[in-house]
Amino acid sequence: PLCLELALNEGKRRIDGKQIGLKTGDPRKFQSYEEVWEVYKKQAEVILRLAVLFRSTDRHMTTTYRPLPFHSSLFEGPIQKGKDMWSGSTRYNRSSISPSGSPNVGDSLAAIKKVIFEDRNSTMEELIDALDNNFVGYEALHKLLSDAPKFGNDIDYVDNIVNDILMHCVEVVTPLKGSGGSKMTVSPAALTGNVPLGSIVGALPDGRLAGLPISEGGISPYQGRNVSGPVATYRSVGKIDHVKLTNGSIFNMRFNPNALKDRPSIKKFETMLRAFLEQGGFFVQYNIVDTETLHAAQKHPDQYRDLLVRVATYSAYFVELGADLQEDIINRLAMEE
Repeated sequence: PLCLELALNEGKRRIDGKQIGLKTGDPRKFQSYEEVWEVYKKQAEVILRLAVLFRSTDRHMTTTYRPLPFHSSLFEGPIQKGKDMWSGSTRYNRSSISPSGSPNVGDSLAAIKKVIFEDRNSTMEELIDALDNNFVGYEALHKLLSDAPKFGNDIDYVDNIVNDILMHCVEVVTPLKGSGGSKMTVSPAALTGNVPLGSIVGALPDGRLAGLPISEGGISPYQGRNVSGPVATYRSVGKIDHVKLTNGSIFNMRFNPNALKDRPSIKKFETMLRAFLEQGGFFVQYNIVDTETLHAAQKHPDQYRDLLVRVATYSAYFVELGADLQEDIINRLAMEE
């Protein structure tokens, strides 16, 4: 999402006006969706290469100043070569970049494409002004953008854009080499970082307001937008080319316990999951808890000390999470059936 913000703000962050990206021209003068897409890719390419540099520097500092002898001993190569695992001594050596918020970018680009360039219900100039003002005074435009097609509802119009975004990441990252000659891979995974990451990103064309969390997990639809049911959500996520996301991806879903109250319901759940994996899906993790229980745990934490929730590839006690992260989990749409 920050890369898209840079594309729509001449390479500057909205939070502080700092120039951290390329000067790619005045977005008010963009004449087509294709121009927006090409400028976004230019900004993303710079940031992705920096991410590889940061990751490689981190690995180099680790092997130089904080080596991992025990961890290294569990792999083939380090003992034989007398080198730390991050030095390139392992038989299989890879490092990963984790792009976050792709569903936000996909929703945003789809909204620009439809509202600005196809339906012509607004202009790029009005859009940029609206983003600069966090949509204050631009409520009508905010509704148009919010009503545009959203990822997670089995709509090719936007689902294919999300896939294009991630495949562009793959194209940029995988030819590069990391520290110790490691092969670079891509893994869409925000873990819990979607909350702090969102705090530095301004308003987006998908209707998300400034400072709010970006999409959670890695490829989960933005919180509350996958309103067409679990099958539609699975189908959207399944359109992503997971084979090329060689370090995996994170997809979260939440179900109301009533949706799994008997054997026939559980059988439907099992069949649905199997269909998702057979169509090309990679990974999904669940919270089976209703919204009322989560709100009650916020109000009476002492009564819910044993309430475990799935956060992002790990589980935690709900009452021990920060308030922002609790709200983020609550905002994950609870599927009723």
